[in-house]
Amino acid sequence: MRLTVFFGFGIPFLMQGHGKTRLRLQPLLTMLIFWLTLQSILLVIIGMWLQLGLAIALLIAVIVLAWPILRSTEWIWDFGRGAYRHLRDSKTAIPVKIYTVIFSLFPFGLIMPIFGPWERVQLWVRWRPYNIEAELLWRGTFATFFLSFFFTAANPKVNNAIVAFFAAHGICHSISMFFDNRITPTYGNENVEHLLEISLFMVLGLGHCLIGRYVWF
Repeated sequence: MRLTVFFGFGIPFLMQGHGKTRLRLQPLLTMLIFWLTLQSILLVIIGMWLQLGLAIALLIAVIVLAWPILRSTEWIWDFGRGAYRHLRDSKTAIPVKIYTVIFSLFPFGLIMPIFGPWERVQLWVRWRPYNIEAELLWRGTFATFFLSFFFTAANPKVNNAIVAFFAAHGICHSISMFFDNRITPTYGNENVEHLLEISLFMVLGLGHCLIGRYVWF
């Protein structure tokens, strides 16, 4: 599943290379650096040193390769000046305004997967055999998504590359989970709760594709 996260990060760069989209890659790169940093900290906590070395190597590579893009901080000021102002702009498309309202609230639904015990909702979020170390890393991913949803909703235009990420990740994650759930089911991953989760990821991906039509170009 974590591979779909990496795939999601790659799609916006492919879109930008296509030439028709006008994505601001700095917010996406900042999200990627935050995620790799958080994953590295969690890997230290659980003592997975080989994986830690890989995460740190990726983190350094991203910072070095992306530095020519990241050193420009203009996007931060644009984000601050434009945060939520599009809600009062009559030229802003209604779907974008609806997106901002929904995803300013939706991230708070991730607080339980980040901090709470998973036993109460394990049919939704746990796949047997249970792996506590992997679940801790997923908490870090949920925390990254929490912040990314919130900031993207505040200014979808500046964070349009993150919109592209969630579009790609939602669709790819849904397809991956459907393959595990329906095509190669095993004990603990074939239940209806996971099937509903698959649907949620697909809606998430397609919804961001819809919003992307207004903010990618």
